[in-house]
Amino acid sequence: MRLFLGLGLIIGGIGLCLFDSFTNAMTNSKSVAFYRSQLQSLPVQQTYTRTELADAAWRVWTNRVALPHQDAYSTADLKVALIKPLIGSKQESCSRSMFEFTIGKVVGYQPNAERKATVLGLLCMLAGAFLLGGTIFPDESKTRT
Repeated sequence: MRLFLGLGLIIGGIGLCLFDSFTNAMTNSKSVAFYRSQLQSLPVQQTYTRTELADAAWRVWTNRVALPHQDAYSTADLKVALIKPLIGSKQESCSRSMFEFTIGKVVGYQPNAERKATVLGLLCMLAGAFLLGGTIFPDESKTRT
């Protein structure tokens, strides 16, 4: 019984991990392609000023969505509101990795999204391995002679 339960947990855990990877790939496929195409269209530098970051994020964001009632707000206000939660209010420049992270956030790409099914799958595999280990390699002090 322990053997079948352990094997079932391991196979079920592997299935959960594969299912989560598949669903994550399907949900992020469009945003990854858009993210990569937008990054390739932007210049590569070591550091970017706050204004360059706001302009790039604005360009990516307006390429992604159509804005209703454009006469109701100014472009400068929207640029500030767009990058305000992404970098500090006093920060004047950022690195290339922060730049890529900001563009990814604007695009909607989430490389480190919550992956609850993968965690559950890993826990199932560990429990299955524990059960199989006790079945295949029993404790000699507890065996009957």
